[in-house]
Amino acid sequence: LSSIAVNGFFRSEPLIGVRISSKKIKIVEGNRRLSACMIITGDERAKTLKKVTNRYDEIWKTAGKKLIAPIPVSVFPKGSVQEFAAYLGVRHIQGSRSWDSYAKAAWIADMVEKNHLEIDDIAAMIGDTQRLTRRLLFGYYTAKQLEKSGKFDPEASHKSGRGSCVQYPFSWVYTALGYERIRTWLNLAENPKPNPIAKKHLPNAGLLFTTMFGQGTREPAIKESRQLSDLAKAITSPDGPRLLRKGNSLKEIEFLVKPPTEQIEDGLTRAEQGLNQSLPPLNSDELEEFEAYDLMPLSKRVVSLARSVDKRLRSIGNDDE
Repeated sequence: LSSIAVNGFFRSEPLIGVRISSKKIKIVEGNRRLSACMIITGDERAKTLKKVTNRYDEIWKTAGKKLIAPIPVSVFPKGSVQEFAAYLGVRHIQGSRSWDSYAKAAWIADMVEKNHLEIDDIAAMIGDTQRLTRRLLFGYYTAKQLEKSGKFDPEASHKSGRGSCVQYPFSWVYTALGYERIRTWLNLAENPKPNPIAKKHLPNAGLLFTTMFGQGTREPAIKESRQLSDLAKAITSPDGPRLLRKGNSLKEIEFLVKPPTEQIEDGLTRAEQGLNQSLPPLNSDELEEFEAYDLMPLSKRVVSLARSVDKRLRSIGNDDE
């Protein structure tokens, strides 16, 4: 309201209408701008909003009564659904008032299923050179299939989204499905289609969503989208799915799926670092006798574990020294 009252109606942003008859046009895009114009100019159809009309009429007059009427309208003939839908989608995907990723994906699916457009044609239409169209459609179809099959409940998600998908961050879905190892793990085809996940792979897809977003009492295994690359490695490792189903965190899994040599080296390195950190306060002469006594049981357990590790390493390495 304020913008139109001060600046007038931008001629470069016409309303979108569909012709109903020779004398009637139905506005299908820009209804709020049309309502604002009616209020500012005191149109009869806005008579129930007298206080609002008076306030913005005053603003309009103060700003110099910038041009509002006639309002520009791009009119599509009745029945030109495909042409209109394509125009509207491109306008919102490429324009300044861009749709969110879920809305874009839903529009692409609608163009494919109802208007029978090819994915490559849609990509060319919106200027997509990064295969984003395919990724969005894969994400949309996968999410819908998991919801329908009961493998994922958006309302039980622990991660909130935005825009037209507030239950979970849809961008995480198509980003995750962009990793080749996840696509192979789910046996996804080259071209997206409704219900893209085979029945035997649905549990894996459900695990992926639960790991990303949580479900009910299950917490997500990751906190940020930048962890998706690490999740892709963990969930497609031999033991990754089993550990995720048990509720292990991504950090725990990253350690557990490492080769034995790396696990042992990491553990010994952390133990060495911890012991080195313990020496300065021990040498400070500030530790009381009773405090040292309380710490001795823990120290004995650490010594015992260190001896067991050393003994096992020597046994495997045939070192009898």
